[in-house]
Amino acid sequence: MQGRFLLNSKENLLGANIYADKSSIVLDWLLKVGIERESFSLREIAKDRDVSLGLIQRVLGVLIQEGFLETQGIRTGKKFRLKKPAFLIKSWMKHYSIIKKCKLRTYQTGFPSKEKMLKALTKSGLHKHVILALHCAAEAHKCKIQI
Repeated sequence: MQGRFLLNSKENLLGANIYADKSSIVLDWLLKVGIERESFSLREIAKDRDVSLGLIQRVLGVLIQEGFLETQGIRTGKKFRLKKPAFLIKSWMKHYSIIKKCKLRTYQTGFPSKEKMLKALTKSGLHKHVILALHCAAEAHKCKIQI
């Protein structure tokens, strides 16, 4: 039987998505607060961001394996230091996908023109719940996009 709790486990933590929504709270803290500090602990992050110690430990474990963090001490006295903040930002940007973050809906209407559709949205009050994408938004605000 193998698991993460065993010292000689061969399981690789790099499969974990440290760029997911909850994990990104830890990354945000590291790049805003942790970057300013000489060292910090798990509990400091947990107290400041209200995130579980287990999640913080998993994220920091992956960052240590990737070489973004250094550790000093053992067990509850362990301190961390951000070693490569620029590489962490680049890695995060490489894994970030707006498509995964935003759910886009396409539509077709029976209106003969965009103007009539926008007037109908405004009249119905639904314009407060609809966000127009790039080209539609530019046209609605009477901006011309040069491609």
